[in-house]
Amino acid sequence: MTGKSIPPIKRILPKIKINEVTGCWEFTGAVIISRGGYKYGIIEINYKHILVHRYMYWFSNLNDKNQKLDKKICVCHKCDNTICCNPSHLFLGTNKDNSVDASRKGRLQRGERHTGSKLTEKQVLEIYKMKGTLKTIANKYKVNPHTIFDIKNRKTWKWLTKNITPIIENHNIKLTNEQVLEIYVTKGTCKVVGRNFGISPQAVSSIRNGTSWSWLTKGKRK
Repeated sequence: MTGKSIPPIKRILPKIKINEVTGCWEFTGAVIISRGGYKYGIIEINYKHILVHRYMYWFSNLNDKNQKLDKKICVCHKCDNTICCNPSHLFLGTNKDNSVDASRKGRLQRGERHTGSKLTEKQVLEIYKMKGTLKTIANKYKVNPHTIFDIKNRKTWKWLTKNITPIIENHNIKLTNEQVLEIYVTKGTCKVVGRNFGISPQAVSSIRNGTSWSWLTKGKRK
C-alpha cells in the first residue's frame, strides 16, 4: 500500500484535525457515505480507493509493510466516530463483530429503518403469516418471490418473526414443517406416501411439485 510519488501517510497527516476532547483524528479530506449515512475518509493509492482508517491501522500496526490487511477483516472504531483514523481508536474484527459493535452502539440499520428496505415491519408480519404461493404474495407487495421465501424461512427479518408461529400454507392439511419436508424427500408413489401420512395422493403431488408449501421446500434437495 504505497503511493508512486508522495507517500500516502504524508498526504493523510496534513488532513487530520485532532479533537482535543475525544482524542479522535478526524480526517478532513475526501469521504464516502455508507448506505447508513456514515462518513468514512478515503484516499487514492495506486489508482485504488482505500479507507483512511484501514490504511492508518495497517501503517501503525503491521511490522511487515509488504503484508496486506485481509479484506475479510474489518477495522472497527472504539470511539464510534467513523471519520476518525487514530490508530489507538481502531481494532480488528470480523463482519459479525462489526455488526454487533454497531448494534450495541445503535448504529446498525435494520428492518424498515434500512435505506434499502421496501417493506414495513407490519407488512413483513403479514407476509410471514400469509397463505399463498411465493409469487402471489410477492405480487401483492411488489417484491421478488425470493424476498418472500427469505422472510418465511427467517433468513431475513428473523429478529422480528423469531417468536411468532407462522400460519402455514397447508390447504387444510394438518402437517408440520418437518412432515412436509419428509414427504418432499421420501421416495415412493404419491399413493403410498400419502397413506403413510394420512393425506391424499394429490396432496403429496402438490408438495412435491411445489404447488403447495413452496416457501418451505424451495431449494431443498430431493
